[in-house]
Amino acid sequence: MTVLEKIKDVCQKAVPSYSFEFETKKMMNVEADNAKFPLVFFEEFAAKDGRYSLKWGMRKTVAVELSFMKLAPRENLHSDAIDREVLREQIETEAVLPFIEALNKSGYFEEVQEFGTTPEPCLFDANAVSVLLTFSVTYKIC
Repeated sequence: MTVLEKIKDVCQKAVPSYSFEFETKKMMNVEADNAKFPLVFFEEFAAKDGRYSLKWGMRKTVAVELSFMKLAPRENLHSDAIDREVLREQIETEAVLPFIEALNKSGYFEEVQEFGTTPEPCLFDANAVSVLLTFSVTYKIC
């Protein structure tokens, strides 16, 4: 399995209520407008560069960026900062933290000790509220 497939597998098991999309075509932002929300988006180009280590066997570390997104209610299309922050906290509680816990239990990668989250501008839908999760995964190659 590729890193992308492993991340997708963990994500689908940890947060099955979130659909999963990744960059496979040009104009993905247009196609993803039809995606089912809540949504996790994996930007495959974030993980293109890797660092190799020979300490304790051949290992590779790659950076991963996942956007966890929910839609603000239609009646509150132009939500304010407080409404968006409430949604971000929901995303972190219901999706980001369970994902990290499942990732560490998956056996696919070494345990993730540090990760970051940040709010990000909507990627696909004007009323999407998004939390960008950034972390690195390390795995044995041989």
